[in-house]
Amino acid sequence: MRTFKQVFLFVLLFGLLSCGSSDETKSSNKDSIVEDAGSEIDVTKDESENEVLEQEVDARTDWILDASHNVQDLANAIDGSLATRWATNTTQYNGQWLSIDFGVPQTFNRIDLNTETSSDDYPRGYLVFVSDDGNDWGSPVALSEGESGESEIQFNEVTSRFVKIVQTGLSDDKWWSVYELNVSLENEETANKSANVNSLAELRDAIVNSNQNIVMKAGNYDFSDLASDQRQLLFSGSNNTIDLQDVYIKVPVGSTERSAYLVMDGSNNIIVGGEFEDLYSSGLTQVTDFVTYNEDSDLAYGLKGDAVLSITGNNNLIDGLKLTIRGSFPYGYGSLFGIGSSNSFGLNKRCGIVIKGESNTIENAQVIQRAFCHGIYMQSPADNTTIRNTYVEGAVRESNDILAEGEGSLPSQNGYLDVDGEVIAADEVHSLSEDGIRVYTDGGSVVVENSTVYKMRGGIRLYLSSGATVSNSVARDNGDTNWNMPKGGTVTQSTANFTYAPVSDFRLSRSSQNLEITIEPSPNAIGSHNIADVLGNSHNLIFHRLSGPEDSEETRKIMVYGNNSTILNETEYTIELESGTSGNTITSAGEVIDNGSNTVIKIDLNTD
Repeated sequence: MRTFKQVFLFVLLFGLLSCGSSDETKSSNKDSIVEDAGSEIDVTKDESENEVLEQEVDARTDWILDASHNVQDLANAIDGSLATRWATNTTQYNGQWLSIDFGVPQTFNRIDLNTETSSDDYPRGYLVFVSDDGNDWGSPVALSEGESGESEIQFNEVTSRFVKIVQTGLSDDKWWSVYELNVSLENEETANKSANVNSLAELRDAIVNSNQNIVMKAGNYDFSDLASDQRQLLFSGSNNTIDLQDVYIKVPVGSTERSAYLVMDGSNNIIVGGEFEDLYSSGLTQVTDFVTYNEDSDLAYGLKGDAVLSITGNNNLIDGLKLTIRGSFPYGYGSLFGIGSSNSFGLNKRCGIVIKGESNTIENAQVIQRAFCHGIYMQSPADNTTIRNTYVEGAVRESNDILAEGEGSLPSQNGYLDVDGEVIAADEVHSLSEDGIRVYTDGGSVVVENSTVYKMRGGIRLYLSSGATVSNSVARDNGDTNWNMPKGGTVTQSTANFTYAPVSDFRLSRSSQNLEITIEPSPNAIGSHNIADVLGNSHNLIFHRLSGPEDSEETRKIMVYGNNSTILNETEYTIELESGTSGNTITSAGEVIDNGSNTVIKIDLNTD
């Protein structure tokens, strides 16, 4: 029988000299398990001690290594020499990885990353995944920030054939360099403590402590079971894994203080699962009578602009969370009566998630926004945020319904004028919430992958970020715009329609954007907007079309107002370049109206 003092030590020597480009070549070097009863190898020890290291390297011929970068040098990682290193050949950024296939399943609960030789080359953040087949990695078993010299990663004991370390941090000038990677089964006394909780009160008490594996009993809970002055879950502990799978928590609107009732103040935590739903005491789930709703302060009760979940700590992972957000004033009119200090009736918003920490990840989340405010947004000092496999949904309302509200309604009280004194236009559609995924000034950089925003005011609005990369994402049926990106922002393999708003409005004329967007036909489009408004200069834009019949009835256009952009338009939609534009190169299957001095190349439309 194996004791907890028994340690299986896998020693993998590697280092990242400078950091660089990817190579498809793989190194097939596998290692068998070697039982080790001795101490760590010190490169300053005598030759006889270093022979132990050489024997272990000789035993690793069955390991298979793979990496995101510089695969051709992977043999250096297990050659037994501390003078050679494996390098990514690029500075640290989110998504670099190294994986090991042990050949057969092994049991371990600790990984040590030694970077003492280049102490500043520690990983700025990391996730650790394990897998039985090398394809399904599931949720991470650990995440944290590296430490100068040596990073010790501890987690629950796992048995797995594959392990992958993903570097998640950012560094402008430092590489991720590791000289020894030790994978071991550590004494249980050093592992995270386990805590099983059976009530919200027990959960509230547990999450202020650190280094735990917290599991909440599956079931339904009511936030009002907590004392009125304790209705906030403050995740102030760090290095916790908190399992809320199959846990549903009802939060009666008005039962909490007017501030976030979920606060992630600690760092290096993982929350898995959990569903929180704001519910009205009356049982109302869908507002249809907005006049009555806004007259009832028990219904129209917000959080003074705060979000349900506030993340102020660093390097946390929220995986599989579902939020249903209800309760705000006014609700039912979108931004018509103001969004900030300038407003017609006062504001009491309730948002979904606000991120103010660094290197946080939202994954596999759902935010159903049925209140006036943003779904997910980043504010200073947030940076290096990742949003992946996430769905944000709002609701929309036609302006004709708003105009039909009679005496005593908010539109009537305001003379059917908006906050700027303009007449509320008929035949338009307004989202009842704000933006789906939004970055504010100094909200840092963001990566969005495989995510969808539906029926919010703005879809994926990242134009104020310091840098943004979006891939395989959808912005559809949003009320003001579907996309806008910062200078140099990148969108690939993503989709938008123009039913209620432009594909993109290129907010603030941010230049040098690289966008690849598939435009969905929008036969029921409402409003006077264009398909897209291309402001700013020096873009590289590709507009794909969905296969199917030609959308020959559409009269809206892709309007170009800037200069020196390259645009490939594979759709049937017309591009019109404004007077005074120059230096643009337009390759188009649709008609091109050039009112400036630009280069136009016609191509055939492919409807397959």
